[in-house]
Amino acid sequence: MNTQIEISNVKEDKKYKGAYTSIFRVLNSESIFTERYETEESIGFVNGTYYLELEGDLDANEYEAISKIKNVTIK
Repeated sequence: MNTQIEISNVKEDKKYKGAYTSIFRVLNSESIFTERYETEESIGFVNGTYYLELEGDLDANEYEAISKIKNVTIK
């Protein structure tokens, strides 16, 4: 099962900065040999919101850290 995340209040020219970068920093902080990626089915940027679909599920630590990032909602 994949993880759905919405990032609100995103400017198009900064869609890969801020919360987006913070999410991947959390996901890849513990990873030595593997990285987590956005899926091909991820919707992306639409009208100020970035719809991010990640491969796999979040573990408890990832969920907690990502849920604390401003403007981020985990679905």
